[in-house]
Amino acid sequence: TLPADIRMERGFDQSQSVERRLGGLYNDFLIALGLVTLTLLPLGLRASSVVMISIPLSLAISITILNLFGFSLNQITIAGLILSLGLLVDDSIVVVENIARHLREGRARLEAVVAATSQISVAVIGCTATLIFAFLPLMFLPEAAGRFILSLPAAVVSAVLASLFVSLTVIPFLSSRLLPENESQEGNVVLRLLTRGIQTFYSPLLNRALNWPKMTLLLAALLFAGSVMLIPVVGFSLFPASDSRQFLVQITTPDGSAMSTTGRALEFVDETLRSFPEVKWVMSNLGRGNPKIYYNINPHYTRANLAEAFVELHHYDPDATPALMDRMRARFREYPGAEILVRPFINGTLIEAPIMLRISGPDLTVLKQIAARASSVMEKTKGVRDISNPVRFDRTDLNLGVNTEKAALVGIGAGQIDRAVRLALVLT
Repeated sequence: TLPADIRMERGFDQSQSVERRLGGLYNDFLIALGLVTLTLLPLGLRASSVVMISIPLSLAISITILNLFGFSLNQITIAGLILSLGLLVDDSIVVVENIARHLREGRARLEAVVAATSQISVAVIGCTATLIFAFLPLMFLPEAAGRFILSLPAAVVSAVLASLFVSLTVIPFLSSRLLPENESQEGNVVLRLLTRGIQTFYSPLLNRALNWPKMTLLLAALLFAGSVMLIPVVGFSLFPASDSRQFLVQITTPDGSAMSTTGRALEFVDETLRSFPEVKWVMSNLGRGNPKIYYNINPHYTRANLAEAFVELHHYDPDATPALMDRMRARFREYPGAEILVRPFINGTLIEAPIMLRISGPDLTVLKQIAARASSVMEKTKGVRDISNPVRFDRTDLNLGVNTEKAALVGIGAGQIDRAVRLALVLT
């Protein structure tokens, strides 16, 4: 049992993130079902039900295909499935609508299903092939970035292929059993209202656009230019920042620093973090990094000049949270003799930093001078922050002058002496 003044708290629970991702997929799934129902009301509730069946069935087939090819159900795969939700019903809607049209023309169910499916099967396959070719190049991206996002295009391609199979097999079968025969050529009440609305509002607008082609093209060009001007406001990045409430603060003191020196820097960081009311809790590690808590951040080895704080906020806000981290960085810069970096979690491959500059050469003094000039240039560059220069601090080397031959005569190896001295310095 623990002493009375010590309690244990769960600081990291990855199941919460998984449940949130799966909850997003579930919510989007329900939204897709609702939109399909509203869209197909002009064809009737039976047609809507037939199309809605294609969504869960296509997802189930897609997940089975992914499993057969060795893909797991992770956040990248789930993102691909969410992206494909809007594509799963396209083929089924086209097939059901064409079957319903043939039924309104007075054909029998089986005849209507065969004729309607045969009529548009080539077009449906062509549209599906276009979608597949749009995502297929992403599956062949090289190196780490390609391996990282491979499961996303794989999920989309498998879902689209599954929807094609369902639309040309399951949907015609269900339509032959469920869609009503001998329906009026004008359709149900919703379809008649929709047709009347198209004739009243959309047809005159379309005629004006066709009669004034130059004005139509001018308006389209203005809309396009306006959308291009919004790009700087929206922003763009290869891998976006994670919307996690958690982040890391890394503390590095000069090489050769005692653990007590690093500990004082960690105490300053801990007190500073706890002074912000937005912070929920802080977990600290002295002399080593945190355990692996995010998929693209590897833990650091044991070092006396290293410490890390694992922080969780009460809430995440896309605008307020980055501003909060900037205020923390400003406070941390007040502490001398230590490099303190705030590292939010970023989606993407395993990288140490978004921008890395590697300088090679035989002379350490020259390397330090070049690294200092490079750091100075980066500091003056807009948008660059948290510059880490590993050779900024002077390194302390101790030559103990150990006679390894005499030490070996008394049964002491060179490695034992190094470990004993390192342990003594760390605990100082």
